[in-house]
Amino acid sequence: MIQFIVDHLACRYVDGLTWELPDAADRQLLASSLKSALGPRKLNTVIHRVAVLSTAHRLKRLPNPSLQPAVRAVLSRCRRASIKRGERPTKKSEVAKTELEAMFATCDGSLEGIRDRALLCFGFSSGGRRRSEIAAGSMADLRRTGPAAFIYRLEHSKTTQAGPSANSTPDKPILDRSAAALAAWLEAS
Repeated sequence: MIQFIVDHLACRYVDGLTWELPDAADRQLLASSLKSALGPRKLNTVIHRVAVLSTAHRLKRLPNPSLQPAVRAVLSRCRRASIKRGERPTKKSEVAKTELEAMFATCDGSLEGIRDRALLCFGFSSGGRRRSEIAAGSMADLRRTGPAAFIYRLEHSKTTQAGPSANSTPDKPILDRSAAALAAWLEAS
């Protein structure tokens, strides 16, 4: 496991950043679609893969190399080194209003176009929803509260996987343009 971490993360040496994965192995991983680009992986990618390997070992009831103190120490040192180099995780930026309007422009009057417009509106109403939350949407969690208003009950999300907490409300309003698009789709379908 330590060699996996060392092979996939960049380390600072006297002559700059480098990684230990042999070039031929790196090219083979790329050719077999196990990597998307040559070179080292980002710290969060390696941490995620170590976690996946740990879960796989645990589920198969095999000795878990990810839990060894040496592996934990190497990951801890890698985190500190990454922060010292000024590396920060890259976050995806949200869609701006102009981009959203461009997506709306692709929605025609067909049933699919009406559906796509409703899903886009639903996704961006009440502050934006993740794709997984939109895909998990159910009519059982939707109720109409007026001619141009709905309430959607979002019991589980990325940040509230165990259900809503005392600090959050699971009821998300769908109003105005979003409600009209949703109503149009429900009527058309």
